[in-house]
Amino acid sequence: MEIINSFASKLLHLDTVDETVWTVAQNVISELDYVDCIIYLMEDNRLIQKAAYGPKNPREHQIKDPIILHLGEGICGLVAQSGKSMIIRDTSKDPRYKVDDAMRYSEISVPIIFQDQVIGVIDSEHPEKNFFTEEDQEILETIASMLAVKIKQAEATQELKKNQADLKKKVKEKTQKLENSLKKLKEYNKEIEESNRQKEILLKEIHHRVKNNLQIVSSLMNLHMYKTENGEAQDVFNDCRNRVNSMAVIHEQLYGEQDMYGINSKSYITEIGQELLISYDVANEINIEYEVEPMIYSLDISVPFGLILNELLVNSFKYAFPENKGVIRILNYQEGDDTILKVEDDGIGYDPKTARNNSLGLELIEALTEQLNGSFTISGSKKGTVAVLRFRNKND
Repeated sequence: MEIINSFASKLLHLDTVDETVWTVAQNVISELDYVDCIIYLMEDNRLIQKAAYGPKNPREHQIKDPIILHLGEGICGLVAQSGKSMIIRDTSKDPRYKVDDAMRYSEISVPIIFQDQVIGVIDSEHPEKNFFTEEDQEILETIASMLAVKIKQAEATQELKKNQADLKKKVKEKTQKLENSLKKLKEYNKEIEESNRQKEILLKEIHHRVKNNLQIVSSLMNLHMYKTENGEAQDVFNDCRNRVNSMAVIHEQLYGEQDMYGINSKSYITEIGQELLISYDVANEINIEYEVEPMIYSLDISVPFGLILNELLVNSFKYAFPENKGVIRILNYQEGDDTILKVEDDGIGYDPKTARNNSLGLELIEALTEQLNGSFTISGSKKGTVAVLRFRNKND
């Protein structure tokens, strides 16, 4: 456990894939007393040596005579192909063994796997026969799992920085154009503001190209939430993470259903509810009942709608049930030309004083309701709280 904690600590503040693989290779040697370590990464269905420590590493961040392996070639290639670790206790008796820089009698090779896909291999050899044990395999597999997540985080961070720079440049260009237009055409101020609003909506839709980054953001918030001992800070991280997860649900449904024009309301609402039950660890104490008519929501409806539902459910989890037991009903239906979202609970009832403590959540709901051109009401009694969102669904 001490070794794993040491690795986790060293990986935490690394930003690039190159830094990450070299750090892992170096620390396998220093902390596990191995004579060498090679880290391969998959590129075009081939294993490329990306980092090494031991005889293959004569100088810092340099690999001596790097080799490339195809899937199924050598022990590493077989591990990459099968996705399963291998320990070779006597390589002289194994025809699959491939000599790299020198012949060694023991070899251990474990896959680096992310989301059921092999993205690389950690390999070590030793001159003694029967050197590596199942304990070595278990430690290296744990390290490989940590390395896989960190590699994808680093890749996503690099992609996110690039997209942020592109967006910043586009926003700057648009802002300059708007400022010039305002100086020349003051009488068209309202039209320009509307145009700017449409441009902001388009920019938000561009974010769907970085869908995977939402998962990274959520993971980082989760990491920081557990690192801090401040209760209020933990609540803030958790609330923010749940808002990000609501956005992620939109992307999952868009990609899962291959429908870029709308989201199924029933599965969308159910998934948000289940995610929050798990996030707040109340699935066994609080029951959510769903009465949802099948409807399709466009992207510009789905984002504010999902965030409003997220805030209402979080409110109930936090304030409605002091003993963490109760029932929440979510109703979504058509009433004339209006679409209704109603969230009811059988808790202690809406308290304006408590609501003031959660002013950010209510302000967010009001802002999102305005974005939908809708209306929002909330009321309470001894029988519980009822919140109602009313808006026009453009897809109807």
